[in-house]
Amino acid sequence: MNEKRQSGFCTLLLASLLIVMLAGCRREGHTAQPRRSVYCWQTTFAPNDSTVAAFIRHQRITHIYLRYFDVVMTNGTPMPNASVNVVGRVPKGVTVTPVVYITNDCMKAIGQNYTEATDLANKILRRVGQMTSTLQLGPVNELQIDCDWTISTRRTYFDFLSVLRNLAHEQHLQLSTTIRFHQLTQPVPPADRGVLMAYNTGDVRDINNRYPILNIADVKSYLRFLATYKLSLSTAYPIFSWRVLFRGDHFVGILHSDDDYPILPGDKIITRDTDLRHILEAHQTISELRPDAHDEIILYDLQTNNIKRFQVSDYEKIYHR
Repeated sequence: MNEKRQSGFCTLLLASLLIVMLAGCRREGHTAQPRRSVYCWQTTFAPNDSTVAAFIRHQRITHIYLRYFDVVMTNGTPMPNASVNVVGRVPKGVTVTPVVYITNDCMKAIGQNYTEATDLANKILRRVGQMTSTLQLGPVNELQIDCDWTISTRRTYFDFLSVLRNLAHEQHLQLSTTIRFHQLTQPVPPADRGVLMAYNTGDVRDINNRYPILNIADVKSYLRFLATYKLSLSTAYPIFSWRVLFRGDHFVGILHSDDDYPILPGDKIITRDTDLRHILEAHQTISELRPDAHDEIILYDLQTNNIKRFQVSDYEKIYHR
């Protein structure tokens, strides 16, 4: 009888120890420091630029999400546009993930035409492979698609992603997709993982909105879906600013260069910055709701002016779990 009791006690003790060890592993998985990554969205990427190279080195960046090209509607057909040119070599030890931005208009044009969705997926994958070879950026193990899809284009986009994921897997590529806050309310897209875009939260057209780039309060209604969102996530935070043109207090557009729009007498050009306080507030909120979304933290995006916007100590706070 005593032997049975001892055996039962040992079994219970071992089970308890196993539970503690597993719980510790889970906690450890979310206490390790995040992977440090960046987006590069410009049409020319110069990794040898002194400021860029220093940032990659000092911030210990190991992953670059490089926008390869956009897909836009041209003469009624989805076509590639604004392909990236790479000047210099990506540092050793840094992984590159190709990113393709697709306008929602392309999804609207495809509609329920499964053949066109399949054709677009094949063309994108083929072009990504060609560019990776030409730019000498391989090997790559992931492809990311960025699209501001809506409820009306969800089915088309998901069909497209399903085809693309199957094709990508045949080439041993994982497929990821960007996730905007408003998309958290919708079913999960058929991708291997996602990147939560913690920016563009406000209405840039509102002249009274001082922080349209990021204010976590603006997306409060979507946050309740984050904890239970059934897709592995990384999180991207902004380090950019906008120059916004208003005419008579009405939004005209975002100025990427001085000749984007004619500047008339009486026009207002207002700079909208990313506020570190808002980044850290969003960071804390997301950490509490979805700690695994900080297994990788990505900054958007890697440009000289953006890099200089914050101090080294600020980046340490952003890249910290």
